[in-house]
Amino acid sequence: MRMMLLPAFALFALPVSAETADERAARCEVQAGIIATSVEERKAGTDADKIKKSLRKGKNKVEKKYVPSVPYLVDFVFTLPEDQLTDEAASQFQKSCGAFEQ
Repeated sequence: MRMMLLPAFALFALPVSAETADERAARCEVQAGIIATSVEERKAGTDADKIKKSLRKGKNKVEKKYVPSVPYLVDFVFTLPEDQLTDEAASQFQKSCGAFEQ
């Protein structure tokens, strides 16, 4: 019985692959693009639900792996005051995102 459990326990000891710096940079760039699109769409009067739908499966569709972050990023944009709806929102997000390491 012990011999059967040993391989199972060994699986838990495998290291979880962390995001590389290049992967993080790519993710942050895409997510900053989501922020930029959301800012522009909000300024144009588009509501949050329509922006989310557009980013999930519409004209601004993002890669499938980024879809889970769409609602959070769009909702973030809708917390910003009007005077912060600029290109700076996306660039500041990208800087902060790139500097964050887990």
